Amino acid sequence: MIVTTDVHDESRIRVITLSDPARRNAIGDELRNGLAEAVAAATADAECRAIVITGANEAFSAGGELASMPTEPDAIRRRIGTLHEIVRQLVEARQVVISAVDGVAFGSGMSLAAAADLVIASERSTFGCTFGRVGLIPDVGFMWSVPRRIGLRRTRLMVFQNAVIEADAALEWGLVDLLSPAGGALELALENARRIIRTPAATLAAAKSMLMTNHPDVDAVLDDEMSRQIDLLGTKEFAEAREAFLSRGRRPKTPASS
Repeated sequence: MIVTTDVHDESRIRVITLSDPARRNAIGDELRNGLAEAVAAATADAECRAIVITGANEAFSAGGELASMPTEPDAIRRRIGTLHEIVRQLVEARQVVISAVDGVAFGSGMSLAAAADLVIASERSTFGCTFGRVGLIPDVGFMWSVPRRIGLRRTRLMVFQNAVIEADAALEWGLVDLLSPAGGALELALENARRIIRTPAATLAAAKSMLMTNHPDVDAVLDDEMSRQIDLLGTKEFAEAREAFLSRGRRPKTPASS
């Protein structure tokens, strides 16, 4: 299976793993739909207290699968809408959500990681905001989650410069909360999840809800993202960027987008 779920600590912790090694866990149709099902099941599980999202094979996610990206508005709405529902469920979940990043987290992969309550990364991880290289804006809630973590100044630098940053800089900026040795992100995430679930579930849910109240409405940001991305996916610049991408092959060094 391309997305798997494992349970730990008497089902109180669910680990959702993205596993499409040939594409470095790029978010294509199958992975996106599998992730949506896994997140829905985890957030609905009354026994689950913490959700960990990670990637297999030394990658979190290389971003959106550009080759299969639609340009017809209704198809874009369906595709992005599924990703938006994932973000909403993670943000609004009563469980604490942890991203365990070990390797690349580019484009929508970076956005997905940043949507978690805690981001734990290994020292070999890299984070890339490279949407602009293919004529798109950051999506999957990037414009909501990333400024909350690193502030507007650094978000502008990332977005305008299509920046790629290493794990130590991500930690310094606040994009990452904790850093592990290479290969150790999931272990550290589980260690922290076990500490977290010692706190009563109602207390965690209340604290998480209160922490969200001082920030802009996620729905407003996601709605704005949807309309703008639909326009950009229909441009000549995106069509040319996609053609250039495909001519280089399907495994670029710096893929990104939704």
